[in-house]
Amino acid sequence: MLGDTRREKGSTVIVEIIRRYCEARPDHPVFLQVQNLDEAKRVGEALRDCGDKGVQLYAGRLSPAAYRQRLETVDILLLPYQRDRYVMRTSGIFAEAAAYGLVTVVPAGTWMADQLAEGWGAGETFAETSVEAPVEAIVSALVKASDNCAPLKQAAGMGREEWRRRQSTPALLDHILSRATP
Repeated sequence: MLGDTRREKGSTVIVEIIRRYCEARPDHPVFLQVQNLDEAKRVGEALRDCGDKGVQLYAGRLSPAAYRQRLETVDILLLPYQRDRYVMRTSGIFAEAAAYGLVTVVPAGTWMADQLAEGWGAGETFAETSVEAPVEAIVSALVKASDNCAPLKQAAGMGREEWRRRQSTPALLDHILSRATP
C-alpha cells in the first residue's frame, strides 16, 4: 500500500487486512507506507508476528525516485478505499499502477473497478457496502490476486503502453486543442 494513509483510503482497517493476509500467505513480503514514525511504531508492533518475510514499513513521504522504484518492484498494489468516497473519483495511484503494469486490488463500483473491467490493468475487486470496507472481502481479494499474480501481472502489462499514451500530457493537450478549434 502506497500513498497517504487516510481513513477514506483504508487506514482504519489496513493493520487487520495485513495481519490476516500474513496469516494466509506468510511467505509473501508486504510493503506498507505510513504517515510518520509514531504510526510506523504502532503498526510495526501490531504486525511484528507477520510471517517469515514480514512487513517492511516506510514512514513519511517517498521521494519521487523512491516512489517510482516501488512501482517498479511491487507486484500487487492494494487500494482498500471506501467505495462511497471513490465512487465518483479517480485515483492517481491506480493510474500509476496501470502505467507500471501492476496488479491492483480495488473496491467494486468505482472508477478503478470500471478501468479494470475495460481492460486497463488487471486485478481483483472487493465488494464494499459499508462506510468501513469489510476486512474479509478485501483479504479474500488480496489472497486471490496473490495466488493468480503471474497471469494477472501479464495481463496488467499488456495495456500499460497504451494506457501511458492515452493518459499523458500530450494526450490531454490534444484533447483540449480538439475542443478549442472549430
